Amino acid sequence: MAKYYPLGTPSASVHLYVNKVRSSYSLFKHTDIDLKDYPELPEYPSHVSDVLHVDRIVGDVPNKPRALAALAAWNTELNKVVPDPEQPGEIKSWKQVNLIFVNMGMDLPQEYGYALQDKWKNGNKNDFIVSFSPASDGSMKWVHAFSWSEVDMLKLEVQDYMTEQGYGKDFVPIVEHVAQMVADQFVRKQFADFNYLQIEVSATSIYIIWGLEMSLLACYMYKCIKIFLQRRRNMTFYS
Repeated sequence: MAKYYPLGTPSASVHLYVNKVRSSYSLFKHTDIDLKDYPELPEYPSHVSDVLHVDRIVGDVPNKPRALAALAAWNTELNKVVPDPEQPGEIKSWKQVNLIFVNMGMDLPQEYGYALQDKWKNGNKNDFIVSFSPASDGSMKWVHAFSWSEVDMLKLEVQDYMTEQGYGKDFVPIVEHVAQMVADQFVRKQFADFNYLQIEVSATSIYIIWGLEMSLLACYMYKCIKIFLQRRRNMTFYS
């Protein structure tokens, strides 16, 4: 083990539990995107490399081995144990976030970024995901960041930074800079206050619900009238 995983090597742990948000699809669904049109979208990263790193860079990037190591170190830092200021004597994970980069491929339209967001269901609740498509001239064709965090300014600033930087010949500086931005600005959404079971009801569903309510009301009125007539007949019989 020491040969492949020297003491002190940063790592990102793998937890075998479902970390998806049980939310309405309408909260992150792009209405003009049909996932059937994007069958080649990558799967959510789960591969563990030979040094026990979770490979959270999907697709090829320049100097990928060093970029992966830098990202694993940052994700470890972002999830380090710190004292919980709200509960004296207790501890918590610091930022509670995993940074993920996804190279969607060269010169693709930005709809691929939206489609990935839909396929990954906006990511796990602790994710900050940056998808992008490099251009053939070395620039960034587009960058699309998404997360359950409501710090929208962070997403916009990451997109602007990577667009200005371009694809370049070394992805390590991009990892370092974006990770620092996440460390400075990311705020995990408190799901205790998240109305994630609010679902948009279609017109057809409204009509069905209305019909059921009317049917129940009709049944109740029928039962009441039947009981009333039965009692009236009984009163007439005894009189």
